[in-house]
Amino acid sequence: MNFEMPDLTDLIQPLPILPDITDFKTQRVVSAIDNIQNINRLRDMDNLSYQMKLKKQQKQIYQRKLKGIVSTLDIKIGIIISISIIIFSVLIPFLIVAFQDYFESYEECVFVYLIITFIISMISMLLYLCWFWKK
Repeated sequence: MNFEMPDLTDLIQPLPILPDITDFKTQRVVSAIDNIQNINRLRDMDNLSYQMKLKKQQKQIYQRKLKGIVSTLDIKIGIIISISIIIFSVLIPFLIVAFQDYFESYEECVFVYLIITFIISMISMLLYLCWFWKK
């Protein structure tokens, strides 16, 4: 009988290589609190980006409304200028011509009024057209 022991070194596996615990630069153990904080930060970032998107949409809505108000104001200014030109340069001179017999003593005043209203109406129309054209 052979009482020799077989070589057991083949049966034993080598010990695993453990990382160096003192080397903190290469390994970092993430705790549950760190995970929760990271998740909260990501949620806050998503919330902020969504709020920024909503603010941009609100800004666009307000800009459209403001453009509508400005265009309405432009239309109102044009209507006011047109009505004033019609009254002072068309209706009043028409009435003066219609009742010229009554204004014979004021011929010079009527003539000056007609010239001044014509000049003012043409300048105001020209300014309005130039202002509207620049927009």
